[in-house]
Amino acid sequence: MNALIALLHFCEVHGPCVVYCTQTIHQTHTLSEADLNIPALKSMPLETETAPLPPIRKNSLSNTPQKISPGACAACTAQLPLVNTGQIVTEAKSLFTLDQDDASIKYIGTKSPQQNHLYKAVRLACVRSLTAEFCQGRDGPVLFGDDENGYVMSYMFKLRDSQARGEARFYSLMMLMTDRVYLISCWPFLVRSMALNLQERANIVFQKEKEGSRHQSITRRTPISSQDPFFRRKSNTALRSLVDLLGVKDIYAQIQAQFSYTLKLSSRKRMEKLCMGRTESPVYKRMPVNTLQSVQVAAQLARRVVSDAGHGTILTQMHGTEFDEFPFGLLEYYSDKCTDNGNLLLFMSSLQMSTRNMHANSEKVGFTINALKEYNPPYRNHSTPVQQPRFTLFGNIKSVPESKSEEAMSCFSQTHPEAKPWKSFHDFRFYEFQVQGMYYVGGFGGTNYIGWIPAHIYHDAHPRKLLVQNENQ
Repeated sequence: MNALIALLHFCEVHGPCVVYCTQTIHQTHTLSEADLNIPALKSMPLETETAPLPPIRKNSLSNTPQKISPGACAACTAQLPLVNTGQIVTEAKSLFTLDQDDASIKYIGTKSPQQNHLYKAVRLACVRSLTAEFCQGRDGPVLFGDDENGYVMSYMFKLRDSQARGEARFYSLMMLMTDRVYLISCWPFLVRSMALNLQERANIVFQKEKEGSRHQSITRRTPISSQDPFFRRKSNTALRSLVDLLGVKDIYAQIQAQFSYTLKLSSRKRMEKLCMGRTESPVYKRMPVNTLQSVQVAAQLARRVVSDAGHGTILTQMHGTEFDEFPFGLLEYYSDKCTDNGNLLLFMSSLQMSTRNMHANSEKVGFTINALKEYNPPYRNHSTPVQQPRFTLFGNIKSVPESKSEEAMSCFSQTHPEAKPWKSFHDFRFYEFQVQGMYYVGGFGGTNYIGWIPAHIYHDAHPRKLLVQNENQ
């Protein structure tokens, strides 16, 4: 599982910052003297979502007080345990947790991601978690992200600090992953109990400090009118580290163990696998193979419906009205007797709304045709229109030259003899609907074809072929 977990903090001086992060590595890493190995996770039970932290190896942590480098901020910098190499005592550069179930996997914890692309993604997630996605007075999770920088599940919470502004410091536990769905499914493993544990420890220290402060006020007999109780953090008061805030010297070793366990448990509990689909029903198994309709047979049946129907609904896009770009459909006559490729001959008035829309965008026109009689056998001795073929043709419109109007009327009147008098109307013109593709619904699925039919299959099909096939069967 490719994921990263980080502890974020909003520093009063430096703003949003990444304090500590843990990620999974699948390669051999040689431990240096400045790396500290946290005991393996083999003893942890995987049946529960939360488990006790593994014991920290004795004598691996020095009793020497933590020292912060002069240029570092204690609040937004992790204080990793000190390692006594026998010659020098130095701060560990990183923490490792070994997975004894898989020797090729290690969990490395550092103050910031070592890869440039991860550093950028984590930094962006950190700033967004503690600024744009932050809601004052609300602790809890938030999900955001994109395909480029990854998806983030961030759990925001605050720790009490008597020396901070508002006596509170804001933190966030963040999980970064490239798969949004997988991240959501792993949310239970980004345990809320970890944040509650940190808050409980901080509250203990906070209460002790407040009790000590009240005792000093009573001893000094500070007047009630004094403004001391309302002071915020003084400018000369140093920001405290998480170690001092919680009173736990090895807190980052414990955080590393918890982060490692979360990554391991997420990868073990959420694994992709292939599952068998639903098996065929007995009725489907009993169907003869030749009853399953092919796209070629569907195209031939569509051509037959076109030849028999003679009218359908022309679909255009509204233009020049308050309903611009809305679809517009209206009944329209057509004839397919003039060509062998299934194109439609239309005889339309220029006063029609469909014609005006068509002139505005003649390259994107549709035509829906429904079967007017039964082509499919009844289902359970009952026939309805939805059991019969219907489809939408997609294409463009071309005007028929005036020189071919007599020939066009001869063809059109074969289908619609009542249209002959319309020729005397000055506003009627002939148009050809050129089919570029179609979506076909042959009836109920299973035996009837449902889907797209390419234009060349539609053009090559002919209804007579289907009639000959039916006669031979």
